[in-house]
Amino acid sequence: MLGRGGQGAAGRVSKDWISRATTRRQASGAAAPVALTTPALQHLLARQREALVLRHWLGLKESEIAAAMGISSGSVKTHTARGLAALTQAMEARR
Repeated sequence: MLGRGGQGAAGRVSKDWISRATTRRQASGAAAPVALTTPALQHLLARQREALVLRHWLGLKESEIAAAMGISSGSVKTHTARGLAALTQAMEARR
């Protein structure tokens, strides 16, 4: 239900789609934040990473993320909040 061509056969966002979105952000001048956060994203739980990428990289709405991931809007909020907390902790540890 993404409508942007990134949904895999099982309704999950493909790693290739995330990679292409990251490449587009780098080309648009957002290279520094992407370069810093991409390694930290690899350490998140898959659902947290997926929710964060859909929200902050692809700019999807909460309802779109819920549909793409096959979960409730409340679960999207939970995965996003926990993912941001873990990402923040990882980035602070790298200072």
